[in-house]
Amino acid sequence: MLYKWKEKLEGQLSGISLEEDERVELKRLRKENKELRMEKEIFKKASIDSRDHCNARLNHVRWCFKFNVFLGRSFN
Repeated sequence: MLYKWKEKLEGQLSGISLEEDERVELKRLRKENKELRMEKEIFKKASIDSRDHCNARLNHVRWCFKFNVFLGRSFN
């Protein structure tokens, strides 16, 4: 009872009066937004990690090629 009174009073003070279904939807949207932000961060980190991994492999291949050319080896 106290929580309902508090929500009603806060709604009146802020000038915004939300119905029960609007509150439920707002809560659901906030939860979904939080989940999407976390997924975005995960994908962002995975993208950076995979890019670094690919760059390391590419640099290794370039180094091996230069070293073999230096030794006079051919890849034909």
